[in-house]
Amino acid sequence: MDTRKTLPETRFDDKGKSYTNQDISSKTLYGNEDGMPQFLDAYFEILGLQLNKEMIALEKVEEQYALSNEFKLSESRILDNQINAFTQEKLTELYLRGDVDALQRFMKSYLSVQENLYNEVIVKRNQQMLDKLLGLLKTQTPFFCAVGAGHLGGEDGILQLLRARGYKVRPVRWTIAEKAPTSKVLLKKQTEYIYADANSGLVAKFPGKPFVETLPDGNVRLIYRELGQGNTYEITLLVLDSTISSEEIASIYINPPDGATMTKKMLDNGSMIYQGLSDTYPEGLNFVQIQFGSAYYAVIKCYGGNKFMHSNRPFFFFEKVWFD
Repeated sequence: MDTRKTLPETRFDDKGKSYTNQDISSKTLYGNEDGMPQFLDAYFEILGLQLNKEMIALEKVEEQYALSNEFKLSESRILDNQINAFTQEKLTELYLRGDVDALQRFMKSYLSVQENLYNEVIVKRNQQMLDKLLGLLKTQTPFFCAVGAGHLGGEDGILQLLRARGYKVRPVRWTIAEKAPTSKVLLKKQTEYIYADANSGLVAKFPGKPFVETLPDGNVRLIYRELGQGNTYEITLLVLDSTISSEEIASIYINPPDGATMTKKMLDNGSMIYQGLSDTYPEGLNFVQIQFGSAYYAVIKCYGGNKFMHSNRPFFFFEKVWFD
């Protein structure tokens, strides 16, 4: 799902280089293209995937969609009904202090703007997540679980529900050390995922673990999308057809808009690459590079928000893809 919502008009100078007269951040379904990612669920998922950990969802996506469709919140009503007038700083203070019961009281008043909303958003979901957790706990396999702070406190909170079933639950207080522990250092190093294909010799360094899709014709597509920013990195790996020249192949995938040009250059190993800005469906404007191996070729695409499209980031990614 493409998370971008806005992209200002792109123009081209007399050399075919793209530019825009706006420096605003493009909006996405999660906010805007600044920040990566913009919510903690994505942060934990990205880390888990990069570390090759099994990821288990406590809720189904369909259930969350159904909930959002059932309740249409009015922003003005929510703001008017924040009777406790908690600020973002106050909520952070309560969380760091471990006062989950105060956080739960805030959530209850915050969600009082619509009848039965608190019960649907918090109480029922707490029970659904608990059922999943109990199944995991029975396996006695260690795991890390992340839930929103609003689901922890109160009589209907996950912590109390676990205690009611005989589990011992205790808080682990946060601390700041002068020197980061080894585990924290290792986590901070998880900034890329190296994909290597033995058949074709393709090597690609993605910002995170890509989704691997086998197409109906047997070819493979790799997609990595930054969940917060909405920027996308995509590689389609295809078998070379000796009856078609490299320039003809490039012309199939690179469709420059009016004013833009396609360029080609030779690499140190003697192979030719083609790249340029293309206007295709459904990506819209996207930077494309075509690289050739001995028996395969790769169609590499990058597209995203306004800042991304007018930066060097697409070209930095191109440099991280090659055939051995």
